[in-house]
Amino acid sequence: MEQLYTKYGKKNTFIFGVIITFILSLFIGLLTQYFSRTFRFEDKTFTLIKQTNTHATFKDSYNNLLEVDSEPYLFNTYNTLLHINYLDKTITYNSLDLDEGIIITLSDGSIHKRDVFGIYLTNSTQTTSSIPTEVILLDKIFHVLNNNLSTGILVCFNILSLILNLIGLMNIIYPEICWNIRYCMSVDGGEPSDFYIVSSRLGGYLLIGFSIFFPLFPLFTSNS
Repeated sequence: MEQLYTKYGKKNTFIFGVIITFILSLFIGLLTQYFSRTFRFEDKTFTLIKQTNTHATFKDSYNNLLEVDSEPYLFNTYNTLLHINYLDKTITYNSLDLDEGIIITLSDGSIHKRDVFGIYLTNSTQTTSSIPTEVILLDKIFHVLNNNLSTGILVCFNILSLILNLIGLMNIIYPEICWNIRYCMSVDGGEPSDFYIVSSRLGGYLLIGFSIFFPLFPLFTSNS
């Protein structure tokens, strides 16, 4: 870092550092958004391309559209009626009457039931491996609809990341200024110790690392 100061000056190093760290955090945020909007099913990748309160559209690897319509207005696991249309087939998910359980009508007309905790009621001996593929598809759709990273949230992440990057770089490049800001009202004169400068720079590096990678957190929390 000292070599950068000597070659480019502290100000230019600071500006360059802000730009680079922001680009990295933005790139990671966009990757997070992409993966939060995709899922794999039967060797095909489905990507969410549009979502409103009552409708969502996915596109598979072959550009076939999967349409999801919701009633009354929210994509929620409970108290909702969903119609999923894909390749001229329709799957219906009905959880409007929880006393009756969650009723899933597959494209062939067969019915599967779940209780409010997602446990199958149709067949008490049914195992995960015997769950119909269309039900698995439905679960994947729900997961993306409820956990995808919206553009608004991504913008908030990037703004917060920029602020954290600025603070981190200030601690690395200008620890003396940070010390003066922190203690200007409690200390008359004086200067930061070597220990403070080292710890300030270490904290700055940790803060920048956190700000760059924390847009990945939604992926881990949604899979937990």
